Parts: sequence; C-alpha cells; structure tokens
Amino acid sequence: MNKFNFYQPNKYWIAAMIFIAVGAVLFFYANHFSLRIGAVNPIETRLKGKILLQVEQAGEAWYVNPANEERYYLGRPNDAFAIMRALAIGIIDEDLKKISIGNIYFPGADSDGDGLANVFEEAIGTDINNKDTDGDGFQDGTEMVNNYNPTGAGKLAWDSAFAGRHAGKIFLQAQKNGEAWYVNPDNQKRYYLGRPLDAFNIMRSLGLGITDNDLEKIKINSEITRKIIKTKEQPIAEKPAAENKTDLAKEADETKNSQEKNVAAPKDAVAPISSPISSPTAEETKITAAAEIFNTAFTKSEAGAVRDLNIVSGLAINFEILKCENGWCDVAVKYSSMPNQKWLGQSMICKFDNTKDFSIAAQDLSGCQGGLYDLMRGK
Repeated sequence: MNKFNFYQPNKYWIAAMIFIAVGAVLFFYANHFSLRIGAVNPIETRLKGKILLQVEQAGEAWYVNPANEERYYLGRPNDAFAIMRALAIGIIDEDLKKISIGNIYFPGADSDGDGLANVFEEAIGTDINNKDTDGDGFQDGTEMVNNYNPTGAGKLAWDSAFAGRHAGKIFLQAQKNGEAWYVNPDNQKRYYLGRPLDAFNIMRSLGLGITDNDLEKIKINSEITRKIIKTKEQPIAEKPAAENKTDLAKEADETKNSQEKNVAAPKDAVAPISSPISSPTAEETKITAAAEIFNTAFTKSEAGAVRDLNIVSGLAINFEILKCENGWCDVAVKYSSMPNQKWLGQSMICKFDNTKDFSIAAQDLSGCQGGLYDLMRGK
C-alpha cells in the first residue's frame, strides 16, 4: 500500500497539518487580542508617567501624570520645576530608599570632596562635611557608585516591586526639605530633580520622542498647562528677563563644567564636583534663626514651642512640643500644606530623643503614632 495514501497519512504529514492549524489559530488570536489590548490600553495609559518630546516641533517636553493620565507642558526650567512639585506626592525616607538611584553625579558644591554634591548628600542623608559618613573606610561617593550603603553596613537594598508600583511618579521627601525625585518608568530608578535647571535637564534627558498626531490623543491638563503655554514667551514674573537669562546661563555653565569633570575622570574614580558656595539670602537667614530657636527649646525640654516650616511652595509642616521628660519630647506633627491631600488634616505624636538636635532626632519616626503616621506607612 502506498505509504502516502490519503486515508492513511504518515506521522510527518499529520505533524505538518497540526503545525499549520495551530499556527493559524495562534495568528488569529494574536491579532484579535492585540486589537483588544490596544482598545483597552489607549496611548495615554501606555505612556503614563513618561516625559514626551515633540519630535516634529522644537522638542517641547510634556509630562503624562499617572494619576489622571493628562499631559502637562514642561516649558522653561522654572515651569518644569513648578509642575514637578505641584504634581508630587509626599513620601517618607524609608520608602524612598526602596527605589534605586539613577544618577548620583549632581552639579553643585562638594564640601567634603567625596564626589557627591552637598544638595545631593542632604537628599540621601549623608554628611556634607564628612566624606565617610559611616566611618567604614570608604568614601560616600565610592560606596554609592558600587551600590553600598554610605550610612551603614552592607549593600543598598532595593524593592523592585515597590519601584514598579510607583513608576512615573514624582515624590517629595516629607521628612527632609521637600527634595523632589522622579521615578523613570523605563528603568524604575529615581532621579533627583534638584534646582529648576537641573530638573529641566533631567526631564529632557529621559524623554521619549512622540509625533504631534499621537501627542494630540492625550488630553492637556487645562488648569496648569494652558497658563504656562500662554506665558511661555514672557519673562518670569519674579525676575527681569535679562537677569533671568543670566541666571539660567550661569547654571547651564555650572552644569556643563561639572559634567566635563566627570567625563574626564577615570571610569573607576569618583569625580568630585565643586562650585562656589553662595551667601545665604535674608529669607534663608530667617529660616535658620527660627530653626535654632525651636531646636534650643527642644534640647532644653521647653514645652509649648511651635515651629511652622515652609519647606517649598505647597509643602509646609507644623511642629509643637507637647511635653518633655527623661530625655524625650512628645512632639505633635502635621502638614499645613501638602500635595498629597490625604495627609492634610491628619496628625501624629512622636517621641523624639532631645539629647540630639531636632533635625537629627526627627528623622527617626519609630516612636510616632496617629493618623498621619499610618498614612505615611501606607496603612
């Protein structure tokens, strides 16, 4: 009998037919579900949290807010900085540390020469006047480059699941001075935004090109963006146009010089970054004086002292010393201004060690309890 008889096909013929049939089914379902996925996930959902650059224009930058999936025009450096802070969410240091840092090289003064700018060290909690904060024999910059903890033992521990849940968000450090960080959705690392020009440059460096046609499919936020677009060609209100251009040019030169120093250094070296330290402004002097008065009351166990601290625009915190005994003070803490509306109106009572300066003691929240503390812990 013919081994290729139609009614008695061999195993190779059967396998070929099965392969073709399965391929046809998979092709159908692949196309079917890809269409459905495209319908369920519109472009604003797929691009939420991203920075978009208009490739058909002059590279204008937009941010797609994950909270409402609307786009915000980043405009000039001050515009971008204002929007970043307006849309930010408060976060405690313990949670922020779960997200790895995307770039440790930051322009600015480096008092201890450890390769980390002062403003960056203040954000991550290392000592700006001690190149080896934890005293383990390795400079802070070297430890950061190699993913070791500069404030303690061992390597830095990241939580990829936590970072993934917060990809695309902008955070403000609620326990420090409102330092802003952007979590890049592409690599789920956080980037310190620093000053307006720094934030602007970081946003653009992480941008994704997009056509005008696709960009128009994403709704513009009407409350903030249109105001910025309307005034983007006008000088910034608080400074004359010429003065503002000079300041931006100065910042741009500082950033460029710092970046050139880093490039010139050996790959395995931590390049120190430095720039002139400016004298404090009258407002900064006033804030420092208020902090010293409150700190004195805290260390002297003087109940009743109150401090209202305006960290940045839209972020303000209130402290009140309730009572002190045996080296500890009960301090009431609440936010009078905060981007995260759920935190407003909530408070917590914290036991802080008043044998330390208040700025140091207040970083330990283990002795806190109350509605605000529960929200900060994600409860």
